[in-house]
Amino acid sequence: MSNAKKRVFLTGATGNMGREVLRGLVDRVDRFDVIALVLPTAHDRELIAEFQDAQNLSIVYGDLTDYDAVERCVRGAHFVLHTGALVSPAADDHPELTMTINVGGARNSVRAVKAQKDPDSIGVVMIGSVAETGDRNPPHHWGRVGDPLKPAIYDTYAQTKIIAKRELIDSGLRKWAWLRQTGILHPGLLAIRDPIMMHGVMEGYSD
Repeated sequence: MSNAKKRVFLTGATGNMGREVLRGLVDRVDRFDVIALVLPTAHDRELIAEFQDAQNLSIVYGDLTDYDAVERCVRGAHFVLHTGALVSPAADDHPELTMTINVGGARNSVRAVKAQKDPDSIGVVMIGSVAETGDRNPPHHWGRVGDPLKPAIYDTYAQTKIIAKRELIDSGLRKWAWLRQTGILHPGLLAIRDPIMMHGVMEGYSD
């Protein structure tokens, strides 16, 4: 990376992963300018307020499913970090909305990058998870390169992430990466009592 500051478009900035990413970016004020797309809800406004004094952050209130809003944020960006998604258990309760957000958001991000003057100069990073490969029971309980994608048929989140990944792979963009995260054990999990979020299999492995 050159000494010039880089402009980063961040989606999902009020999510658990997005906030951690944003904290790292705003702390590097000499290296990055950040534009964050944030839903205009009271909850999201409260969460993003943590960063109200950040000198290198611009906030755009809008929706991932709104192409025009996404394209405005992509203009001038050197990188797109797409962490926004609807995850379980909400994803299981609202499968159509999950498809709209998780697949539609990826499509809008790709389309917006390709609409720029030099799309090949923009780096795009999108996020999936180990849920894409389904259960991890022995003898194959460690993730491996080349593992087949076979999520639970009821796991809407994982299914939509596989579709989103294909959108990125087939995009024709030259600078991209797809990351597959593990579970995020954030404090809010203690308030979630829906076991479907783990999509455990019958007679699953535990130690």
